[in-house]
Amino acid sequence: MTFRQAVQSFMQYCELERALSPNTLIAYADDLKHFGRFAADSLAPDFTTVHVDKLLIRGFIASLRERGLRIATIQRRVNCLRSFWSFLIDCGVETRESPLEGLRLPKKEHRVAAFLGEQEMLSMLTGASQQPYRWCAVRDHAVLATLLFSGVRRTELLNLHLPDVRLEEGIIVVRQGKGRRSRVVPIASELADILQGWLAVRPACEHDYLFCNQMRGRMGRHAMYHLFRKAKAQSGIERSEVTVHTLRHSFACALLKGGTNVVAIQQLLGHASLETTSIYLHVSGEELREAVASHVLCGR
Repeated sequence: MTFRQAVQSFMQYCELERALSPNTLIAYADDLKHFGRFAADSLAPDFTTVHVDKLLIRGFIASLRERGLRIATIQRRVNCLRSFWSFLIDCGVETRESPLEGLRLPKKEHRVAAFLGEQEMLSMLTGASQQPYRWCAVRDHAVLATLLFSGVRRTELLNLHLPDVRLEEGIIVVRQGKGRRSRVVPIASELADILQGWLAVRPACEHDYLFCNQMRGRMGRHAMYHLFRKAKAQSGIERSEVTVHTLRHSFACALLKGGTNVVAIQQLLGHASLETTSIYLHVSGEELREAVASHVLCGR
C-alpha cells in the first residue's frame, strides 16, 4: 500500500468511524500532505509507509524547525503522524514498531495570552459601529461583542444558528464545538440587548445562521476577519499580537480577574483539559488590573 492510499484509508476512518470535526479533518489532511511531500523528495513519489523510519521523521521535524514553524504547529503535525501510524498498526498494514515511538520533541513554548484592556475593548466596539450602512454597523458590533463577552471560538460563532441564541433564557448553545463538544454559555443582559438589536435589523435570508454577509449569505471567515481588521484600525490599536482570538483571551482574563475559578472558565471556553486553560494563569496581577472588569462594558 502506497503512502497516498494509506492516507485515504486513514482519512475515511477519521471521518466515518471517529466522526472527527471538519476542521480536524482538514488539519490532518494538510499535515499528512506536508509530510508526504517531504518524504517523496527523500524516497520516491510512490513510496510506501514501510520505507519511513526514525531518521526520515527527524529530518521532517528539522525541516519544520528550519522554516520557523512554532513548536505548537510542529507538535500538531507529529501528533497527526502518531495517530496515522497507530491506525496502520491496528489495521495490520504495519507490523513493525511505529517510527515515532520514543521520539521526543522540544517543549512547547509558554506564551502569555494577549488580551485587550478596558479602553481597548470599548474602542474596538466603537470602531465596529463606524460603518456607512446601519445594519452592517449593528452586525459588526454584535459580532465583536459576542466574541468578547461569550468567549466563543471564531468557527463556533460562524456556526451559530438562530435557535442557538436563546435570549429569553440568557444563553447561547454552542453545538459541536472543538472536539465535537457542545456546551451552554450564559450571556449578560447587555450582550443579549446587543444581539436583540442585530436580530431586529437582520435581513431575511434563506438560511438560519445568526450572522450573514451583505449578500444575505452565511457569513464566512474572510468576512469576519475583514470586519475585525476594520474595527481594529478604527480603534487605533496597533499591537500586532492582537488577533480575533485575542477577544476570546480577553473574555477569559475578565472572568479570572472577576474571581471565577479556572474549572468554571474551562467549561465556559470548552477546553478539553485544564492545561489549556492554565495559559491565563500566567497573566500578572498588574496586567489583570488593566483588563476588562465585567460584561457591563457591553452597555456603555
